Amino acid sequence: PLVETVVEALRAAGAVVADEVAGQAIALLGLPWIAVASWTGAGPAVDGVPAVVVDLAMIAAAFVLFRIFDVLKPPPANGLQRLGGGLGILVDDLVAGAMALVVLQLVVRLAF
Repeated sequence: PLVETVVEALRAAGAVVADEVAGQAIALLGLPWIAVASWTGAGPAVDGVPAVVVDLAMIAAAFVLFRIFDVLKPPPANGLQRLGGGLGILVDDLVAGAMALVVLQLVVRLAF
């Protein structure tokens, strides 16, 4: 029974991780990656801040925003979570990622 319990826990953890990764990926879509734009990693500095630091700040902001929306589950994410099976678990994270994407895109586009 212990082995079966551990295997079941690992399967459940994998499913949870997959939906979190999917939601986080949505939050990172379409950001203006400065360091990778030149393919050297040494893209132009923004107001004296190295491009890599700017990119890392965008990644951190995307993560924080995604987690905030994922935890708070504002509408429509809270209703979609009730979808049957694992679909609701996935869709609410995709919606949280989309909300983070919109907020971060607005901030980044208005700031730069």
